[in-house]
Amino acid sequence: MNRFSMFATAALMALSLGLPAGAEGTVDPVMQEKLTAQLVKEGYEVRKVQIEDGLLEAYAVKDGETHEMYFDKDLKEVKKN
Repeated sequence: MNRFSMFATAALMALSLGLPAGAEGTVDPVMQEKLTAQLVKEGYEVRKVQIEDGLLEAYAVKDGETHEMYFDKDLKEVKKN
């Protein structure tokens, strides 16, 4: 791997760390996997994860009820409908 390739790879990785998405509505797959695993552990069936207003928005079902939840970049719940 040449220096340019190594630099480009390092730059892309640095830009993606800690960011839920690169654009509104597009979820980083790693963040989506982490959030999905967290919710499954809590007993939810995750239907959809997306970005809204800079927050991760998850639609999930638990005990027959649908929930709409919002999480910050640290995957801490900030709002639930």
